Amino acid sequence: MTQAPPNALLSSHPAFAALSEQGRQQLQAGSELRAFTTGQNLSTSDVIPSEVLLLVDGQARLLCRDAGRLCTVEKLQAGSFVGLASLVRAQACEAVSAAGPLHAWAIPDGLVLALLASEPSFSSWCAAHLFIAELLALVEQLLEAHPRKGVSALQELERVRSAARLIQPSVEVLDQLHPDVVLLAASLGVKP
Repeated sequence: MTQAPPNALLSSHPAFAALSEQGRQQLQAGSELRAFTTGQNLSTSDVIPSEVLLLVDGQARLLCRDAGRLCTVEKLQAGSFVGLASLVRAQACEAVSAAGPLHAWAIPDGLVLALLASEPSFSSWCAAHLFIAELLALVEQLLEAHPRKGVSALQELERVRSAARLIQPSVEVLDQLHPDVVLLAASLGVKP
């Protein structure tokens, strides 16, 4: 495997690019570079991880069960987060495994929560980012409550993915929604 890259990704990633100097120092001091092997679980869909991973190199797979078989929903590349969607929504939603050898920055959950509370730019980035893992979990919940014969969660995700939008909740915005909108979601822990 290639030599581990420097802390540059931590500073340049859009989620962290506008951190205060204090926030940047906390992030770099509290993060640890880790190596993962092919097939190793990075996150499970039933446990909120105790750390958020930021992929540095290699690939990972966001997984789901579709008609009883394990399927790749999305391939995650360098710059992708694993565990952030689960932490921000306060409910696990990410089954992710390494597609090959990879490196990732491990950022403790306490540090991520501290940055959310003290760094408006990071909080705003999280609030404005649509996490596919969260959308998948919401689609799965919708289909569990209202099953549609012959429609899998993966099929429904592909159908709604391009139409999914983030909105700031307010009475005015909700009143203007199209009547065909059937699914609204909000991350529980992020206030921009």
